[in-house]
Amino acid sequence: MPALALEWQLGVEVDRFTGSEQDAWTSGGTSKFANNNDSTSLQGYFDVSYALTDTLKWEVVGEATSVGEQDLLGLTEAYLHWRPVPRSRIRLTSKVGAFYPPISLENTQPGWRSPFTRNFSAINSWVAEELRTFGAQVAVELRPWADRIDRLELGGAVFKGNDPTGAILAWRGWSMHAQQSRFQDGLPLQTLPQFAEGRFFAAQASESKPFNEVDGRWGGYGFVQWRSPGRLSLQGLFYDNRADPAALQDGQYAWATQFIAVGMKTQAGPFDLIAQWMDGETVMGSRWRSAATFMSYFFLLSKDIERHRFALRYDWFDVKDFDDTPQDNNDESGRGVTLSYRWQFSDQWQLLAEWMQNKTRRPGWMYAGLATSRSEHTWSIGLSWQL
Repeated sequence: MPALALEWQLGVEVDRFTGSEQDAWTSGGTSKFANNNDSTSLQGYFDVSYALTDTLKWEVVGEATSVGEQDLLGLTEAYLHWRPVPRSRIRLTSKVGAFYPPISLENTQPGWRSPFTRNFSAINSWVAEELRTFGAQVAVELRPWADRIDRLELGGAVFKGNDPTGAILAWRGWSMHAQQSRFQDGLPLQTLPQFAEGRFFAAQASESKPFNEVDGRWGGYGFVQWRSPGRLSLQGLFYDNRADPAALQDGQYAWATQFIAVGMKTQAGPFDLIAQWMDGETVMGSRWRSAATFMSYFFLLSKDIERHRFALRYDWFDVKDFDDTPQDNNDESGRGVTLSYRWQFSDQWQLLAEWMQNKTRRPGWMYAGLATSRSEHTWSIGLSWQL
């Protein structure tokens, strides 16, 4: 019988933010950033795995944050992972529990951190907010050539929960940050005209609970990945939560959300290049309907020079509102630029500095007495410690 093995990683980040004049979305504001101006944030994570056997591992990931009005600590993932020793070029793997769907090529470090930038792309910021798999995933890994480690993976999952997923994109839009929703978290919604008493969606709670089960239906996704280490990674995923758009429970509407996500990671001369694209739609309601399509893409270039890493990312995002309720124009279009620098000055410590700019047009801001177009930026500098 194999020896039991406990592995763990721990990380803490302290950041100082300045620049953005709007209140952060984490406090119910309209900023695309999660941190208020002239604020200091503390974030941390733990990633603990326990090998029950040589092939079966239990993993729990937790997140702590001082941002917003949520609990200080909570879990972001907790699952069993079965990965048998391959006896041929084909291997079956599975996960059961709560975990991220295989979308991000950006968030590859423990704690679902990014090694490139402090704040995530618009796509993966939304994944961190509203997506988690509460169910089972099965995949088949194929190694076409015996003398190479290239790998093709085909898989899929079924899950419960994630019925309110889509509410944030439809009613608040995209954002760019490093906040990950814990299982118990609610995401604050801005005060919109349609939430007022006697209006179309007055039953909506002040927070969206993205992981709630509302209608009793199972959702699912399928994916394909190609990995050629050091050369090229390609992936694609189709997601459908199969929510009943007429369902409502405890102030949470079910949003029927579907999307396609594709990504690529490769070398571009002396740089690492990551590109991802997402396109989807979400629908809620029966008598009164709220519906939107959403799309985003980003390109990220990074370069390592000894213990220094430089990164540049360009994001583009869009939401088109197709509902049939007046005073509910939630169209949005925008773009963002992120410049990031990391200095690994010891085995455990990093210095991080980052500048972000976001330009957004959102006609619905007029109902709050705000300009419908905005450019905002933020600077952050911080220290990261990992053990």
